[in-house]
Amino acid sequence: MKKYTTLALMLACMACSEEKANDSTLTKLKIKDLEHEETIEFSELFSDERLVCLETNDNGLIGEDIQGIRLINDKIYIFDWSKILIFDKDGHYLNNIDKRGQGPEEYTNIFDFEVNSNGDIIVLPGSKKLMFYDADGHFKRSIDLKLNASSLQLINDNEALLYHDVVTNLADDTLKTVVTKLNFTTGESITCKTGGMGGIRDFLVVVGGSKFKKSTSNSNVYLSDTMCDTLFLLQDDKMVPYIYFDYDGKNFPFSKYGSENIGEYIENINQGTWPNGTALFFSETEDQYMYTYRHKDTPHFVCYPKSGTNIRNFSNVKDSKYLFGMDSLAYNGIHSNNDFVIISLQPYAIEDYAQNNLTNRQKEELMKRINYTGDDQNPVLLIAKIK
Repeated sequence: MKKYTTLALMLACMACSEEKANDSTLTKLKIKDLEHEETIEFSELFSDERLVCLETNDNGLIGEDIQGIRLINDKIYIFDWSKILIFDKDGHYLNNIDKRGQGPEEYTNIFDFEVNSNGDIIVLPGSKKLMFYDADGHFKRSIDLKLNASSLQLINDNEALLYHDVVTNLADDTLKTVVTKLNFTTGESITCKTGGMGGIRDFLVVVGGSKFKKSTSNSNVYLSDTMCDTLFLLQDDKMVPYIYFDYDGKNFPFSKYGSENIGEYIENINQGTWPNGTALFFSETEDQYMYTYRHKDTPHFVCYPKSGTNIRNFSNVKDSKYLFGMDSLAYNGIHSNNDFVIISLQPYAIEDYAQNNLTNRQKEELMKRINYTGDDQNPVLLIAKIK
């Protein structure tokens, strides 16, 4: 049996208390019980839940190394490092963008992508450029960038934010954040300055894959990092520290690690020494924050009311509607897309759960629900609205 991929996990909320840091724009959330165990039904957190089985064929096959999933205009876009697959809302395969190569209309890999209102696909490859393809995968144009970028977020059809890792100290290879706003028409970009950290830290130090998140309900654009303890908010072309996560004094010790002891850093990551994963999922509604963290190889999902009362921290989010009580977060990847949550489940993980936990009749029913054909089947998606 294959190992479960803990690709993006998970959600987390903690039994914490909220307090304001010195900076009036910065909300501090202190997590008191990192290993709290509690179970909740998926349907209590999300609404309009549906199960989508992605069609599997030679042109539309994706593995476990999923880097992101988007739900845009009733189409599902899913990508790994090399290609983007496009499905309709019911999971039927439509098309792909697979332009790997060295030519002017090709790329070597994909770090991120976006889709504009016309259906054009904007690809951020591992080079100093943006590449534009139409909905059928035909190359349209490219824009040269001043810096390599690893994350992309459309503001509108003519503007986007780009996240850059920049070496600012060659002596110790220190990485610091640069965010730019790019105009597609003029090709000009401006730097979005990072605001003060309220005495906590002056810059977001990058040690993982930073990602933007955008909410359609409040139009906010956020920036967070997998290992970082701070969430940034875009305000007036400035990335302002917005939320600071205090993991009960167990935050990643940024000052301790540099290029000379990267091995020790990786070992501690693998051992789950520090909580991480706040970049994987974050959502803000009028009444609460919802976000994830991972500690000692256990994913957590947090519901944190803005009132600061009745904070919930879940280590198990089971789905009874489609998956016969399977923990929908434990074996797979979670992706936030505007105001939706998208859970990618590997069919072999569902089959293994059924084999070990369900009756023969339940297992047969579950395998029918996911159209199970074997381990080489495309992922099954659990899609729902964030309440």
